[in-house]
Amino acid sequence: MSRAKEPPPAVDLSQIQLAARAGRRGWSVELAIPAASLSGWNPAEHPRIGFFYKIKDTQLGSQHLTVDDELGWNADPSTWATGVLVK
Repeated sequence: MSRAKEPPPAVDLSQIQLAARAGRRGWSVELAIPAASLSGWNPAEHPRIGFFYKIKDTQLGSQHLTVDDELGWNADPSTWATGVLVK
């Protein structure tokens, strides 16, 4: 976040699970982030989290989950989708 008071602690990337598949008709990505990697967040107290992605494809251009760059997704989390954290 551009207004953060200090940088977050380093995340142990070996704890994050990622699976990706690319095919002729598209792609899919699955990501599992453990609660310990969500610095300053208590998932038991707040089981929902803002979520956004932006993919830059060299052939197809950019794809955004919700709004594009013109609406300031990087400065306004209210433009993000909501993810529900599960055990």
